[in-house]
Amino acid sequence: MAGTVSFGEWDTYVATMRRCTTCILPETFPGITFNAEGVCNYCLAYEPVKVRGEQELENVLARYRNKGEKYDCIAPISGGLGCARGDGPREDCGIHESNGRASE
Repeated sequence: MAGTVSFGEWDTYVATMRRCTTCILPETFPGITFNAEGVCNYCLAYEPVKVRGEQELENVLARYRNKGEKYDCIAPISGGLGCARGDGPREDCGIHESNGRASE
């Protein structure tokens, strides 16, 4: 849709936009395709996260640890900005990857 449109035209455009029958992503989402049932490629490729417990996490991390150093493994986690600032439950977080929305 290019140019200026009226509210009525916009409502019609949005109402007729194809959406995934599972997650409702619109046809305008980058790279999206739909199968015959209207399910998008993102839903078809989705695999639920398998929670295996803390011991399994330790086993996986052990393969990457650098024994004897202060910081021996980097595990990307989402702890929110509280973790990044060190005032959350994980005071040992030492790296903050900014998404540009951080206040500090």
